[in-house]
Amino acid sequence: MSNTLKLSACFGALLLSSCATSSAPPRGNAAADLPDAASATDRSSFVGDYSGNSFETAMGMRLAEDGSFQWRLSVGALDMRAKGTWQQQGETITLTSDPKPVPARFIWSDLETKPAAPLVQILWASNDKPFPYASANVVCADGTKISAQVPAEGWSPDPVKCAEPVSLTLREGIYKIRSDSYDLSALGWTPGSTARIKFERNDLGVADFTGMTGRMEDNMLKFTGGNGLLGNDTQPRPGEDVLELRKLPPR
Repeated sequence: MSNTLKLSACFGALLLSSCATSSAPPRGNAAADLPDAASATDRSSFVGDYSGNSFETAMGMRLAEDGSFQWRLSVGALDMRAKGTWQQQGETITLTSDPKPVPARFIWSDLETKPAAPLVQILWASNDKPFPYASANVVCADGTKISAQVPAEGWSPDPVKCAEPVSLTLREGIYKIRSDSYDLSALGWTPGSTARIKFERNDLGVADFTGMTGRMEDNMLKFTGGNGLLGNDTQPRPGEDVLELRKLPPR
């Protein structure tokens, strides 16, 4: 379904709970209940509760009369949330996340030399414990590209297939967070040393909706724009619908 988020089966009113769990970076309570919406007779037609239902996904949004919004998504191992304010301009609304979330990210830490050292090891920035939720993409001197999940003890490509790694990129797949491309030689890496890279959780699971614009079409609230709902490697195309929700009848 392109990049439009379809929605889900375990959605009950606006009380969201995870439908499933699996191996993913721990996050906060992204599926908490939404508070009661304000009731009024003289208000914008956008005010109300919205849902998107599809197989194994739960999602809800509330546009409150006071100009605030809340959003929740739960699908498999992924829990996301967003909150902030909305403003109406004619037939559209624009969202602003408040507070603006700090994205999770990978950061280069240091090099470590030890016997049988792996090429790369990923650690939580908060406690230096292994971060086993990312994959590595290596480009070799001969142009060969190799990808693999990085286990807790670290990972190296097969030296027969990649005698000289020259660059490294990391990716966390659930929240779609990608690192910079690291030029190993420029950073001082040599065979026998380990590139230690840390993962900063920051506001993992909090989406930045700033700049998303919504419109109503046949009782569906459709959003375009913004910087994408997930991570930093899934940016929407211009004019692409990134979110669709159905307006619920007043309670």
